[in-house]
Amino acid sequence: MKKEILQTLFQTLDTISFFESFNTEEADINIDATLCKGVAIFEKSIHSEEWEDIRAEAAAQLSTMLNKKFQNQYQEWNTVAKEARQYFNEKIEPKLKPFEDTHGLKNLNDDIGYDIVHIIIEGYFTKRVGIKKMLFSRLFDIYKSGKIPCGYSKSREDDFIRPTGKIIYL
Repeated sequence: MKKEILQTLFQTLDTISFFESFNTEEADINIDATLCKGVAIFEKSIHSEEWEDIRAEAAAQLSTMLNKKFQNQYQEWNTVAKEARQYFNEKIEPKLKPFEDTHGLKNLNDDIGYDIVHIIIEGYFTKRVGIKKMLFSRLFDIYKSGKIPCGYSKSREDDFIRPTGKIIYL
């Protein structure tokens, strides 16, 4: 495993002000995305089975593609995922409880943790083997803007490898 790739990703993540622009009009999102209509809808959407399925399918397609095309490097997946989860637990999770309390939200740990872990995994393999950016890179753009992604409007059924739909965020 290339430790320097992970360290670079962690350094980039360290510069992000997570959740800073949540539920505000200001945003610097450089992708095609749609603003969610309020905190109540956001909370329902982020915990929805549909949003979970979309992210799980994107993760599965990333895993499958890496396994088929880059079997040797794919063996690093579990180690990268473990380091990514540790990073989330130490650096981002402590910010969640105060954020949830401020906005009257609950149980965002699993959803945001899943995103961050897969953002790191996709970022790692993008640098490691040169894959093109997929869904989690787009989610990363949302997080970098201080927002949180909570849904996805698909324009067609098979668009997770090169997604063309709109991410919903608040």
